[in-house]
Amino acid sequence: MPTDISTILKRTGEVVAFDREKIRVAIYKATAAAGRHDRELSERLTGDVISALSSTYSDEEPPTVEDIQDIVERMLIRSGNEDAAKAFILYRDERARLRSRSRSVRAEKIPYKAMWQTLDWAVAHDCHTVEKLNARLEGDELTQLVADSDAFYESIIAEAAESILARRDELRFIIVAGPSCSGKTTTTVKLSERLEAAGLKVVPLALDHYFFDLSLHPTDEFGDHDFETPEALDLNLINKHLAELDAGRPIEMPFYDFQTGKRLEKTTRFEPKPGSLILLDSLHGLYAGLTASVPSERKFSIYIETISQIKDRAGRYVR
Repeated sequence: MPTDISTILKRTGEVVAFDREKIRVAIYKATAAAGRHDRELSERLTGDVISALSSTYSDEEPPTVEDIQDIVERMLIRSGNEDAAKAFILYRDERARLRSRSRSVRAEKIPYKAMWQTLDWAVAHDCHTVEKLNARLEGDELTQLVADSDAFYESIIAEAAESILARRDELRFIIVAGPSCSGKTTTTVKLSERLEAAGLKVVPLALDHYFFDLSLHPTDEFGDHDFETPEALDLNLINKHLAELDAGRPIEMPFYDFQTGKRLEKTTRFEPKPGSLILLDSLHGLYAGLTASVPSERKFSIYIETISQIKDRAGRYVR
């Protein structure tokens, strides 16, 4: 649907290009959070939002992000999608609180301890600058440097295992989270080996099987199916199953076929033995909605990400 609006006003005061697709994705995620994956509905409501915007705003007086969100909220309610409107309102409120909190405690969110430990290790191993790292490599010390790095990593795994063992009587779930290619799989394997050596049985639960059919997935701004948003997962079913497992009851785990992009009708019985720990390896592991049905004292969460503390010749940290 055409619109006379080509710009919007961000919260920072910056004027940026208007993006229709962001509205459609926001509406789709709101309806998905309410249990409906309806692309036709999100497309129709997007058109209604744009019509409302075009009748009120222009490039001379562009809408703000809040103006657009207000209209999205209003259209969801008018169309009879009150539950999706509620999900959207809760999302806006949560984002507002996060922005407010980040302004006052942004520094506290930076993992200074982990960053300092990484820098301290790099300095101790004479590889805290690109120049020094290259010198070690040119000195044929790569094998030793890798061995030292692996030992440092293993010490972190050992510390996590000790923390879990100290809470073994109350824990039921171990959650390993982190971005793609951060080492989650390697970490879960090594952590499981240490825990099982101490007498704890660890059973992985594959959350990839809880994806919705590909046709129901949200899409990103490029039109690609978005596997990296929590709404691509059946969060209601995940939470139902986690609650059942926490109560000691078995579940019928779904099966997702990545070749066809569909969840099949067949299921697999998942019945961990009493006293075992259930391991969740997920990009969304720290997303509260993923494990909302499980009390916090029953969960142990680990976040893994590579940290670079190497400086270039100009003294800037290499990203």
